[in-house]
Amino acid sequence: MLIYKFMASETHFFEGGNLRFSQPPALKDPDEAKPEFCFESHTQQDLDTARKYAESQGMIDLADSDLRRIFLRPFPNVRYDETYFPALWPRTEKRLRSKPFRTLQEYDQALVERAVALCRDYVDKSVGILSLTQDSNEKFWQDWCKNNTGVRLGFFAEHEFFKDLKKIEYSNDFVFVSISDGIVRMGGLEISQDDILNQKIFTFPEALLFRKKEAFKVEAEWRMVKKLSAAISHSSAAGCTVFLFAVPPSALCSVCFDYRAQQSQIDYVCKRISEVPGWSHVTVSKRVNPRVGPVFEERLR
Repeated sequence: MLIYKFMASETHFFEGGNLRFSQPPALKDPDEAKPEFCFESHTQQDLDTARKYAESQGMIDLADSDLRRIFLRPFPNVRYDETYFPALWPRTEKRLRSKPFRTLQEYDQALVERAVALCRDYVDKSVGILSLTQDSNEKFWQDWCKNNTGVRLGFFAEHEFFKDLKKIEYSNDFVFVSISDGIVRMGGLEISQDDILNQKIFTFPEALLFRKKEAFKVEAEWRMVKKLSAAISHSSAAGCTVFLFAVPPSALCSVCFDYRAQQSQIDYVCKRISEVPGWSHVTVSKRVNPRVGPVFEERLR
């Protein structure tokens, strides 16, 4: 299978064979992974995570009520709320805010909001995403190739470099962050209150980066996620930091220019491909837009 990267009129990939992995805020829709809140209830994601663990322990076909009782509810299950323990309220937790909390629900709300903020901050600062697609249609050329002057890179999806490539799940179901019985879970992943209060969240549910709304299904997107600390270089551009990762020459299969691409860019890329031994197998083509009939690709190399 081939996977594609559509790019604007740029040739920087051919300078060193590097691709940018973008931080989540630099994506087209940075709020696509924003979770929803769920209070005093377990979400389906919580139950699915508990069921997976139960089955790994040989406990098959447990009812949802048993999953809640055995895996999701703490023991002892006592919370000191304002109704039964009024002397303990208002309660102060300065690691969340200086103003005292009047109710347990108000405290829980602040706790889950802090958990989401810390998780997203960790992801934004530590993770880079490479977005690719398995499709190549006219809409992609129009949307991603800047007035039809861009280029499409084709890669071998089975190459070792793409071993962590994953297909996007398209669903209108949100990733939920829940709090029930005082336990915070995000996408089914339990997060301790101490870690939230001490601002020590260094994990995140995978669905935050691999789930998008069904409206984006036409993109047929695949993603790779890497730690930004593993980048071979980084530099500042347009107010953000660009992190580059080296792509083995053998991973590249083809290059196709759009029909308005500058000839100087095409000549430069062909020259670079001929200079790099590992790119000797790479084909080069250009789209042709005839006066009559559909656009077609013409082989140049």
